Amino acid sequence: MGIKHLKGFRKLGRGANHRRAMFRTMVTQLLKHERIQTTVPKAKELRKYAEKMITYVRNKPVKRALTKAHSFIREKEVVNKLFDTIKPRYAVRPGGYTRILKCGYRYFDKAPMAYIELVDSEKELGRRLPKRERNHTSLDDLRKKVETSFYNNLYEKDILHVSENPRTAALGGMSLLLEKIRGAPKPTPTKVLTPPSIIHEFVNIANPKLKK
Repeated sequence: MGIKHLKGFRKLGRGANHRRAMFRTMVTQLLKHERIQTTVPKAKELRKYAEKMITYVRNKPVKRALTKAHSFIREKEVVNKLFDTIKPRYAVRPGGYTRILKCGYRYFDKAPMAYIELVDSEKELGRRLPKRERNHTSLDDLRKKVETSFYNNLYEKDILHVSENPRTAALGGMSLLLEKIRGAPKPTPTKVLTPPSIIHEFVNIANPKLKK
């Protein structure tokens, strides 16, 4: 007699019939909405049912897979979506169709909660953007944006007159705006702060959390 390995599962406080009916409903809703929220133990068990269903549909003949899907999934529209949308999406993916993201604890009983979602879908929460697409705003980047925006828009706002050196004119306009923020009287046109001090002070006033 062989030893039983990898045969364990969570009973979740339910009988066999109740547990199967619950997972039929949860698989249907997961394939329909592509992301649902549940407890962590249920999400880990649901992953087995959902991924086995997608793998079965991928690998078996269409007629046999349709019979299996209709016997387990509760809604005909979801079966059609499984064959028309989800199956082509994972045609070359060797497993790993779902992702579990923990999202804290339930209010009244502190049960650990999680989102379970289909990967590579438009609604997924756990997609990681490439490095070039991430929105990291450092202090130096913000300084460059501030300087560039003033350089391009000061003349349109009629804050400064035309100058021989556009960079000096832009920095002069920034000094004027800093004086307005402080509430001080308007300075003379010859009063221009040095470039690093202007940009650094403007950034600190606009975003105090970015101070070094």
